[in-house]
Amino acid sequence: MREKTSPWVWVGCGCAVAVFVTALAIVGFGFLGVRKAREVAAELETPEGRERAVLRTLGSDRVPEGYYAVVGLQIPFVMDMAILSDQPLIEGEEPDQHEFGERGFIYFKMITFGRQQQELRDFFEGRTDDPGVLRENNIDLRVRELVARGEAEHPDAEVLWVVHRGEVRALGSTDNEGLVSMILIDCPDDERMRMGIWFGPDPAPGISPQELDLSGTVGDAEEVTRFLAPLRPCA
Repeated sequence: MREKTSPWVWVGCGCAVAVFVTALAIVGFGFLGVRKAREVAAELETPEGRERAVLRTLGSDRVPEGYYAVVGLQIPFVMDMAILSDQPLIEGEEPDQHEFGERGFIYFKMITFGRQQQELRDFFEGRTDDPGVLRENNIDLRVRELVARGEAEHPDAEVLWVVHRGEVRALGSTDNEGLVSMILIDCPDDERMRMGIWFGPDPAPGISPQELDLSGTVGDAEEVTRFLAPLRPCA
């Protein structure tokens, strides 16, 4: 039986909206139907439609301040995905041509199983520092040195985060090198994995992680809490 390609792979290799829409159409034969797939593709063609799709995926009534909706998809029983950027799409620009500015946010909700969940929790809770566990769970990121880890407050979920120096590529953007904060969102009584990848600039690339001041960055616990505040991923 052919192994299904994880949607995380598209993040690592530069995901294009066309890929997602094609995948959606294929999955749609079993779950949504071709008509629904076309409706979703049409929704992504306008800024208003993209924002509706992103807000639906994030369970929110507003996009975090300073960010714009790029892509939002929901494939029942498979995955939900949303991408935010600090730069609005230019009129007439396709999402897969979009270049991020300094920051972006990629969110996934996917089905996981017992071993996968435990491996990820071990990583986020600091029982292992090996980022290889991410690749083993189909999370394809190029991360280097560990900078910090901790917890963030959220009214609906337990939130753990780990920040590394590294690179993220999404859509048609070139590599965004800086700080990469991986955020694990654990909702009560729900075994689906919810994870965000929030990336932004490194305030002092030449400074050791121990000396780095994370205030105001994607690795600042207060900033993670503030950023997630309008989101209701457990809804």
